[in-house]
Amino acid sequence: CIKRTMVAISRSNVRRVRRVNGGGGEVLDVLIDKIPYMSQLSSADRLLLLCGLALLGTVAFASYFLISGILAGSTTADGGLAKDSSDPRLSPTDRMGVSDQASLQLHRSGGKRIFDDWDVSNSEMGKLKNISLPHGSFFFGPDSHQVDITESDVFDPSASWSSLQHELLDDDSDTINVELEKKRCASYGFGFPDATMPLKRRRLFYGALISGDSAEVIKATSTEQYNIYHTVSLIESNTTQNLTPKKWRFFGSEDASKELNWLYQLFGPKTKVSVDYYVTSQRKDQIDGEELLIEYFQREGHSYRWKFNGMRPDDIAIITDIDETFSRDFLRALQICDVRQFRPGQSCRSPKVYASTLIFESSPECAWKTKS
Repeated sequence: CIKRTMVAISRSNVRRVRRVNGGGGEVLDVLIDKIPYMSQLSSADRLLLLCGLALLGTVAFASYFLISGILAGSTTADGGLAKDSSDPRLSPTDRMGVSDQASLQLHRSGGKRIFDDWDVSNSEMGKLKNISLPHGSFFFGPDSHQVDITESDVFDPSASWSSLQHELLDDDSDTINVELEKKRCASYGFGFPDATMPLKRRRLFYGALISGDSAEVIKATSTEQYNIYHTVSLIESNTTQNLTPKKWRFFGSEDASKELNWLYQLFGPKTKVSVDYYVTSQRKDQIDGEELLIEYFQREGHSYRWKFNGMRPDDIAIITDIDETFSRDFLRALQICDVRQFRPGQSCRSPKVYASTLIFESSPECAWKTKS
């Protein structure tokens, strides 16, 4: 018969010996064998253990740098809280992480966005109340009733008026001269409020874009509008309508502050004057042939400013250019007359009064009667 001997092999009784001249892997095995209990593991067990140790090390390494970054970034250099990249108070450049020079180079090469001259003052502008929309961002500065103008910049536009100007422009009395107002309304084909309509002046809210407009022209139009508006909303952009970058006129420098203080006082002390700022996110290829889109986008900021200043459904909004104005007499008529377009209960599309006039370009000989 055949005698069979069964041998129970215990891993503790087996010592694996490998040659060390076969490569780095064999050297590693020999080194591992010297670690207590490692020599008792199979090759598969060793592989699993090494993978676990590598994963643990990776996690520990990443956690260290993550915590270090949080601690280092929790405060800024000036001691303030660091801002998250999604923080709406940050400028578009800060949120994108694009420098002024790089973004301008992108623009010139048909690239993404335009923030010319942005880095000069973006930290200050980023502190302003702002609203981000798909086409760009609005930054809202204070109005003239919220600022203390430096004494050296204070002036009274009415100080240089003639006696006739004072007679025509000092008409903001709270007392309504019924007979005078009836004649005024009739001269424009408007009715006069009947007994069922309140006899009071409507508030006027004005909106215009502003850029490199002549100071003399602004003085002329603001004199006609002196103390007649509740709010004057002016919006400046750092690009032209065809997205050519330009510098801020009313932000970011001492000269800009002086011009802003001058502008605050032109429309009279009863009027809240503000200059707000628009930065577009549009590219040239998005508005090619439709440059007026930028103007439409920019004018959207007026509605936000008017809302900030308490506009009501019975108030009147006037959208125009800074170098254009209705006559003061007509503005007074809009305030009190029975104007069909301003009657309550209408849709948002109907209550509009359009103005048209002769446009003189280059010479009075070149009048375009059809242009409004």
